[in-house]
Amino acid sequence: MQTPYLYHERRRSFVLSEVMEVTCDDETCARWCMDVGQIDKQKRCPSCGSLMKPSLARKRWRCSQD
Repeated sequence: MQTPYLYHERRRSFVLSEVMEVTCDDETCARWCMDVGQIDKQKRCPSCGSLMKPSLARKRWRCSQD
């Protein structure tokens, strides 16, 4: 059944109920956004080029060399 709440992201379908479930808290929402490609899974530090770590609680990326 098609509804106005059905979305397609790289052939993966998700419905409003799933979106509501995964947006219940910031960390779960950020992980889900990474899984569906809305947020990068990895980033490189612009200063040293090493992989950065996501600090989901603080909503930012941190250099792994810090």
